[in-house]
Amino acid sequence: MDAKPSFLLLGNSNSAAQFADGLISAGCSCVAAVSLSEDLLPNNSAGLKSWSEKLSVRYSEIRSVDDHDFSEIVKSTDPDLLIVNWPRIINKSVLDLFRLGAIGSHPSQLPWGKGRHPLHWQVAMGIQNSCLSFFKLTPEVDEGPLLLQVPIEISDEDTILTLLSKIDNATFAGARELGLKIIKKQLEPLPISDGMAGSVWRRRYPADVEIDCRMSTSGIIRLVHSFIPPYPGAKLVTEFGSIIITGATKCDFKSWDLYQIGSVLINTANSIVLRADDGPIKLECIDRLPENFSRLQFVHPPSFYFNKDMNR
Repeated sequence: MDAKPSFLLLGNSNSAAQFADGLISAGCSCVAAVSLSEDLLPNNSAGLKSWSEKLSVRYSEIRSVDDHDFSEIVKSTDPDLLIVNWPRIINKSVLDLFRLGAIGSHPSQLPWGKGRHPLHWQVAMGIQNSCLSFFKLTPEVDEGPLLLQVPIEISDEDTILTLLSKIDNATFAGARELGLKIIKKQLEPLPISDGMAGSVWRRRYPADVEIDCRMSTSGIIRLVHSFIPPYPGAKLVTEFGSIIITGATKCDFKSWDLYQIGSVLINTANSIVLRADDGPIKLECIDRLPENFSRLQFVHPPSFYFNKDMNR
């Protein structure tokens, strides 16, 4: 009888643990788990220490896969396969350490949506039909042969957190299917249509989550949903400073269409109702608003406050 295919798990999140759980449920064996050092973890990441302790899997933390420490872990555990849920590029010299190569996942319909912050972008952009793509890793970002795609629906009510939960479920299901194919030696790349170059999404910057009242109410809601805590939150820039917005809902206000876009319609201790492009919207704040916000009557586009000399 052939030995169970073994893998090393390289990741920092619950999705990485779900990836491993799916493979283990299919009959594969995890010989080690590796996370970034705590001070290097991205937002909303916790490492794999608790998961490893629960399953009695060897656990280590590193600063880079190019460090000697990582190659020593690989040498001592001798895994067949590398499973990757990692925020950094992995060089060919590292990928070549594994007999069966490396498999990663990306939460978009590859080859569309390669690159940075795909979940945040999809919520903000209102994409409704996506998928979790599993692929064989190459040194190029999100460019390896596709192995499996698990469909994911994104609803208007989804936030980045509810979408992450859907990703976790899709990760387990997809990893289990991959594991069964690996054991049966039936893992083959998916066919790709000719001419599908796809797209690459850029990094998301703080300016990308600044609310602009010229946006539609739906667009503002999606923007807020895409960056709710534990992520830093969307930002409303005003003459009295910036405030963090953690919730946004459409609301009613009599004769709202007679007010200018950006008008403050209602102002409470921890929320503001503004006139957006197509209607009133209630923005909920992470903290109680400073007292001077009671005098706020209008919110200009964010660029206004950074170019005051031009607007005099």
